[in-house]
Amino acid sequence: SQPAFSAACFYMAQALRRSAAVPIGAIHASWGGSRISAWMSDPALRQAGLGDQADLLALYARDSAAANRRAMTLWETWWRTGSGDAVGREPWQPGAALDWQAVPAMTNFETWGIADLASYNGMLWYQRSVEITAEQARGPATLVLGTIDDADRTWVNGIGVGGSSLASQSRVYALPVGTLKAGRNVITVNDDDVYAYGGMTGPADTMRITFGDGSSVPLGDGWRYAKARRIAGSAPRVPWDDINGAGTLYNAMIAPLGRTRVAGIAWYQGESDTGIPGYDQRLTALIADWRTRLGSPQAGFAIAQLAGYGAPSFAPGESGWATVRDAQRRVAAADRHAGVAVTLDIGDALDIHPGEKHAVGQRLAQVMRATVYGERIA
Repeated sequence: SQPAFSAACFYMAQALRRSAAVPIGAIHASWGGSRISAWMSDPALRQAGLGDQADLLALYARDSAAANRRAMTLWETWWRTGSGDAVGREPWQPGAALDWQAVPAMTNFETWGIADLASYNGMLWYQRSVEITAEQARGPATLVLGTIDDADRTWVNGIGVGGSSLASQSRVYALPVGTLKAGRNVITVNDDDVYAYGGMTGPADTMRITFGDGSSVPLGDGWRYAKARRIAGSAPRVPWDDINGAGTLYNAMIAPLGRTRVAGIAWYQGESDTGIPGYDQRLTALIADWRTRLGSPQAGFAIAQLAGYGAPSFAPGESGWATVRDAQRRVAAADRHAGVAVTLDIGDALDIHPGEKHAVGQRLAQVMRATVYGERIA
């Protein structure tokens, strides 16, 4: 076996080797935590109603600054629509009257010893003011904020300057002439923590504004924070992000396969699409597109159901995970060469990555036996 290979895929191929009695080859292409849109080609994105994301990605290739401005506008519109905030009254404005508290350290906020944040997943606002001279404000500058887990949107004096969802990447944003002013300037960051640890994590000694004359102002302390109100749905992500983008993983891992004919495809994804409407449209478009591009129009498509995760519910209520599971079921029911490997019973309430990969692989193999080999599976 290969330590870096997909365990579910390995066990699926192992089970098929035993039942089919022929050699089974397997191709591993995966990236944890990714949205389905990252695995879709440009035509598939447009077919699924994501033409705006495809257009924004094309703009980014021509003019990244213009694309970033457009992405910021889309995020701000999403916030105002969900929160009801009027223009000029949003939390990223310099004078926003939130319940500000001092940031204890530039570390994951779960480690601050604050009970309300110990297991918090959601948005946090960060803010810091900085005094600069007229000479420093006159030219362009560079803002370095260090790493932010998971995603950020950043403003200076209420002007959007950038954002990313690459948790391991230091945020470095260009500040064009006119962004800064002599005297007090206010930096505001929205941190969207969707899983596990979150926060602005520096390192503190790397955080600073560097000006055109070579001088700089450190930003490693003096921050304050406030919990953000809950907004329905998931915040928009930029289409050029690697795992939350549009076509990024498709271009890197699927397109290079060309017309490599395959008998079947195992699909183990969906957690990052909870709360985003239209998963059935996206999955249907992806399946049709991959079959065409791989030259395999009748390839079986085995969908691993979202496993159980989190505290169980004891009363009826909305569930983004259940919505994705239902979309998986409906897509498979409408496709005679597709099926769902049920995994609801083998999840882990405390771990989004359940350890029963052997069972998942065996159930994916059963779907393949039915959709590829035409076996009747009881």
